[in-house]
Amino acid sequence: MSEVAQKAGCSKRTLYLSFPSKLALFSSFVQSFVEERLEQIRISIDPAASLEQQLCLITAIIRSYASSEEMYQLHRLIVQDGRRFPELRSVMEEAAWQPGKKVVRTLLEAHFTGAVIEELTFLSDQFLGLVALRAIHHNIVGKPAPTEPPEQLVRLFLHGCSGFYRAHENVK
Repeated sequence: MSEVAQKAGCSKRTLYLSFPSKLALFSSFVQSFVEERLEQIRISIDPAASLEQQLCLITAIIRSYASSEEMYQLHRLIVQDGRRFPELRSVMEEAAWQPGKKVVRTLLEAHFTGAVIEELTFLSDQFLGLVALRAIHHNIVGKPAPTEPPEQLVRLFLHGCSGFYRAHENVK
C-alpha cells in the first residue's frame, strides 16, 4: 500500500482514511489495476486480426502483468490478510478474473458464432488459467517468468494436446 499511497501523492494513513475499510481500498485498487490492463488489451486488439493473433496478443499482455511486481504484491496481500479478511479473496475473483474472462469470452463469441455462452465462458476460464496461472506461480515462488512464446500457448489452447503435437511432430 506504500507504493499506492506514493502514486496517489499521499501518506498511507491518508490513503486508508480515504476509504471506509481496508476491503474498500483493496477493491478500489484491484479494480483500477485490472481496468487499466484490460483497457490496454481492448485498445491493442486489431479486429481484423485472426483469432490466433488476437489471443497471442492477449497472452503476451496477461503474462507480462502476471509476472509483474504489482501482481506479486497483490497476491502477497491476499495471502497475508486473506484469513482475517476473507472478502479480499473474492475481490480478486470478482474484480480481476471475471472481467478478464469476459474480455476473452467476448472475443471467442465473435469468432464462434452460435456457440453456447456457458461453453465459451468455460473456455475463457481455461484460457486464463493456461496463460496466467503458471506466470503467477513463477512470480510467487521467485522463478523467472515462463519463456515459451505466446503462440505456443495459444496453439495448445485452440488445438488441444493432440492437435498441438500433430501440427509440430509426428505422433503415432
